[in-house]
Amino acid sequence: MEPVQGKPCKLRLWASPTNVRCSKLSSTVTILVGTGDAQGTFVLHEYLLRESSIFFDNTLKRDWKEAHERSISLPEISPSHFAIYARFLLTGYLFAKEPKAGTTESREDVSEALGTQFGCLIRLFAMANFLQASTIHDAIMDAFIETILDLRSTTVKHPTAGLIGADYVHYLYKHSSKGSPLRKFAVDFNLWSLPIAKRHCQKLNLTQYPIDFLHDYLQAAALFITSLRKVKHDPVNLEKSCDYHEHTLRGGPCYKVKHQYLAPKVEVAGT
Repeated sequence: MEPVQGKPCKLRLWASPTNVRCSKLSSTVTILVGTGDAQGTFVLHEYLLRESSIFFDNTLKRDWKEAHERSISLPEISPSHFAIYARFLLTGYLFAKEPKAGTTESREDVSEALGTQFGCLIRLFAMANFLQASTIHDAIMDAFIETILDLRSTTVKHPTAGLIGADYVHYLYKHSSKGSPLRKFAVDFNLWSLPIAKRHCQKLNLTQYPIDFLHDYLQAAALFITSLRKVKHDPVNLEKSCDYHEHTLRGGPCYKVKHQYLAPKVEVAGT
């Protein structure tokens, strides 16, 4: 059989990072996640853990017990959520897509799956905040925005496509700090989306929201009304998502630059 003629394939060859020596990747750490029968065990490179997380970097300092034992216990984190974090460290992809999201299933099934995915991403924010892991936080933010865009595209009305509800905002504010990009997104999104939500008979009952959110929201609304501050664009915009990334506060490149060999669009991959 004659070989098929065509353009030669380009190999994905990349220069090795100059700051990563083989010795850095030879040291591993055991992470015990969750409690009881549901506890999961992960073995990951120390370098990847410390480079991605302030929590792990501090915990694995030489004079700490965990650094000597090469083991860290995280009973407050779900093993399924940490598995997403571990896969992200190794691949640069966020494996958090619900199986039915983006499929040919009925609109109702897709909407329900996207709603479940939305809730999962909110809980992933809590893990990222606990671990002080800004890189995966920013990837979660992009996946969060992508999920809202997908919810908007369904013909089935879904609560999270219009406004971020009080229960979710309570959770986000509990697991974030004052002035964080995550809080800014929650405020900007609800402020921008309120007129749209009103057209769908969705009301924003402010009495159900946390006090800190109300303070941020009303302050932003006052500036918005007086034209001192405008939300210049819909916050649900992947091209401008860096406005809500942690790296804008901490300095350094966006995760999309770190993982530039991957697809230009954030990938919310299936499990």
